[in-house]
Amino acid sequence: MPYERINETDPLVMLADLIDNDTIGAIQTGLEALEGTAFEGTAEAGVTLTQSVPTRQFVFSFTDLEVTIGNTTGISFGSVQLGTLPQGQLRVDSVMVDVAFGLENVGNVTPVDGDDNGDFALGTVATAAGALTSTEANILASTAVAYDTDIAVENVTPKTVDLQAAVPDLFLNITVDDADVGDGADDVVELTGSVTVTVTNWGFVA
Repeated sequence: MPYERINETDPLVMLADLIDNDTIGAIQTGLEALEGTAFEGTAEAGVTLTQSVPTRQFVFSFTDLEVTIGNTTGISFGSVQLGTLPQGQLRVDSVMVDVAFGLENVGNVTPVDGDDNGDFALGTVATAAGALTSTEANILASTAVAYDTDIAVENVTPKTVDLQAAVPDLFLNITVDDADVGDGADDVVELTGSVTVTVTNWGFVA
């Protein structure tokens, strides 16, 4: 069967200048035969088989994403929702964070500056206090940060998180140390970069 040029990004089209159409057609036929079957299991008579691809990678990218941090007294804190994760019993296989801080939002009262320090975490609940714990940090544990340095974190230690109750939100939670922000002040930190979360969903288990 002659090979039909589908589009310029088709890898088989890229081979067209190297080998003849009949050979490419044979390759395409073979790939079509494998498609949908190469990674499938089978079920015997009387058995129903349900198949899925449980491992997924989610890349949340953003530019100048605003998170408001504030306090009444003590450590300032704030959260921004990045999106949602799948519902189920999740194994968090890896988390990669690559984020730069923007500290010069025009609405800032007592601007955070590059000498300031704090913490960040990824969790399924927005933080309501200066300590990032429990569900505020159940996807990525609290990690110290200096605001003059980009966040560059890679955690490849798997852990299991029970998120069967509802579709889980994903929040990036941050804090700024008490000494660095005036009491009662609300300031905006702008985030640019990406958060990549790879999970395996084990579904719903007892």
